[in-house]
Amino acid sequence: MIISTKLAPISILVALALGACGDNPEELPPDGGDAPDGWECDSSHDGWKRCDGGKVKYCHVVAGMDPHFHWGTDCAARGLECVEIDDNGAAACVDSETPCTAQDVRCDQNTAYFCVNGDLAQEPCGTASTCEMLDGLPGCVEKSAPTEDPAKLACEAFAASPDPETAVSDFASFEDAHVDLDHAYAIQLPDGVSGYVHFPVKATGEHVIFLSEPGRFDAFLHRDGTEVSPAATGGIAASSCASVVGDHWHAALVFDAEAGVSGPVPYVVRFKAVPGGATVKVMLRVKGE
Repeated sequence: MIISTKLAPISILVALALGACGDNPEELPPDGGDAPDGWECDSSHDGWKRCDGGKVKYCHVVAGMDPHFHWGTDCAARGLECVEIDDNGAAACVDSETPCTAQDVRCDQNTAYFCVNGDLAQEPCGTASTCEMLDGLPGCVEKSAPTEDPAKLACEAFAASPDPETAVSDFASFEDAHVDLDHAYAIQLPDGVSGYVHFPVKATGEHVIFLSEPGRFDAFLHRDGTEVSPAATGGIAASSCASVVGDHWHAALVFDAEAGVSGPVPYVVRFKAVPGGATVKVMLRVKGE
């Protein structure tokens, strides 16, 4: 699931939090499907949410790709109802059996709780964001760029509960497998063939990929399929946490959006073929942030 999460205070009646979610994408289709009647997923609706089959899905706009939907929280799997709260792209999971009062409006275990038409609603903030209260209202806020040892941050994230993601085996479908920066994932690699996931590059700079296992990373690719030049360097464990972060690689990536495009551009990680497949924990960061 990725998406840049910005502060969005949630009123008693309307929730506008845009949070990253940790539901298992392996239980969902690879993308959010076509937009039903109503607003379309385009450049003016980046981050907007709607309900589809009991799940939240959100519009993702990134340079070099057509606007498309990604799945967010699976409300039905949590025993909740997906509700489109307003006409401005707000949707959330609502418990219609639990009345909500002002005392229920809170942050709890990194989830924003709020009221929608008198019922209790919730918005998980994921691992890339944190639930914070602003003027008494909860919202999901993108975590500030940490200044700690980046390998230590990856080590701690790997030891927690990385969100699951599945790499695609066809480069042409890389947009179906998305990972965010500063966010840990447990990526399922395909059986015996290369795997691909894409991630956002927001500015030119050196990017680092941390991996739990050596021998899994292959290359960084441009969205046209060519390898980044100069190639990534690394292939060694992180010295401060070698038992958990078994490999990391660096590469200088260029923000090469078309003129007039301000959003991030996609780059692709290619993983090596692993007989029988494998799961590898991964975290991507901008060096120095």
